Amino acid sequence: MLEVLTASNHRKFQLIQFLYQSDSFIHIDDLAQKLGAKVRTVYEDIREISESDLSHIFEIESRSKEYSIRFHDNCSIDSFGNYIMKNNICFNIIEYTLFNKNVTVDDLADIYHISLPTVYRLIARINEGLKDNFEISFSTSPCCLHGDEIEIRSFYIQYLTERYDINEWPFTDIDHDELLKMFTAFTDTLKFKLQYSDLKLLKLSLAVSHIRVSQGHTVDNQGVRTSGILNMLNQSDQFFKIFSAVFKGDFHAQVFTDNLSYIISDYFFFNHDELLKSATIDSYSAQSYIHLTQIINELATEFDIPIDNREMLIYNIHNSAQLGIRNINVRPLIINNKFMLLQQFRELFPKFYSSLKVKLENYVELMEIKYNEDFIFHLMHSFVTRWENLFRNLLKSQRKIKVKVVSSHDIYHARLMQSILQTEFYERVDTELIDSYNIEALLETSDEVDLLIANFTLPISDSRVIAVNDIPTNKDINLINHKIKEIRLSDN
Repeated sequence: MLEVLTASNHRKFQLIQFLYQSDSFIHIDDLAQKLGAKVRTVYEDIREISESDLSHIFEIESRSKEYSIRFHDNCSIDSFGNYIMKNNICFNIIEYTLFNKNVTVDDLADIYHISLPTVYRLIARINEGLKDNFEISFSTSPCCLHGDEIEIRSFYIQYLTERYDINEWPFTDIDHDELLKMFTAFTDTLKFKLQYSDLKLLKLSLAVSHIRVSQGHTVDNQGVRTSGILNMLNQSDQFFKIFSAVFKGDFHAQVFTDNLSYIISDYFFFNHDELLKSATIDSYSAQSYIHLTQIINELATEFDIPIDNREMLIYNIHNSAQLGIRNINVRPLIINNKFMLLQQFRELFPKFYSSLKVKLENYVELMEIKYNEDFIFHLMHSFVTRWENLFRNLLKSQRKIKVKVVSSHDIYHARLMQSILQTEFYERVDTELIDSYNIEALLETSDEVDLLIANFTLPISDSRVIAVNDIPTNKDINLINHKIKEIRLSDN
């Protein structure tokens, strides 16, 4: 939803993103070209950012006309996204209308001390940001989100996920500690192994359900499984005693039913055994199980890698697919961390990335799940992070980059350089020492060599040759890593 930012703030956001994603310093001319702005404008943006209160999150470092970004300890790009949402009036308006009912345009003008025309311009900007990824809009009679209730809930949960830190809880009428007790009892009863992301989704979805139900909005999605779970829980006085303790004031009994209707579908299962049991009697579950098994087996065979947690992977991908847009971080508003990881994964393993994407697109079509590219990226992220030891095994399956090391000092110094490279790149490189006395041999670098690392300048023009000082520095390591990525791409 970067459309809610002003043109100036949008450009500054992109500037910080470029610096964050770079392994090294970036020249001001390159930044200006990337941003489509004048060099003078970029200089001014850097000055304003450096003088702002963002300095508690990161610092922009400079040398000559080059720039880099350094985040402070315990801060990440997420902290920057949180800052943007906290200080952006469009997001503030959205949050105010979540917690307050029957808000008018006049109310917003008074609260934020702005004119009515400005309020309408801000609402237009909000709708511009919503239209690409969410099938909802911001209406003015009254001021609130309008559209499908599942979409509205999905947006609010994503907003709260990005807007608040892990230790912040903005719902003053819901006891957070009692809420944790309730979900522990709930998941233990259903034999559901609770992950952190599951807990976050359950907490936020219940809080949003509490607000939406109190405002007269409910989810009409109660299926057979939801009814069965409610029948089981209705027999437990202990459970509803815990449930009622969550809310400090009055609570609607319908809130729990409403929340279950948002989370649970007839094909969302609490463990692998439930999925497998359903697959023996239901064609849709069987189709999902068989197709996911086929995807995993084909990838394992094609890339000659083991799969040690097949059942867990099938179960998790099936559930993620059934949750669809209700998963957290499927459609991020500001910072797309999952896409960043996938970009890095694609650079390292382009063939696996392409094959997995095609297979999951076919799976989503086969299962008649609504297609959304962000959702495909979410499933891919779940796949590559949940496949146990996938990164390590894919790295092992690749050929090692052939690196030769030479020193102008002596063989002992060359061995030190070699040990540094082996430590930094582990199984990715195969290093070999060469003597430096035969300069002619060095000038005729063999085609079998991928990279030649020397601690002196060689009078040849060859992109495979990297000159370092006495030992490879962090900057040299980043350059070598970049060269390895280029070699991998050319291999594929």
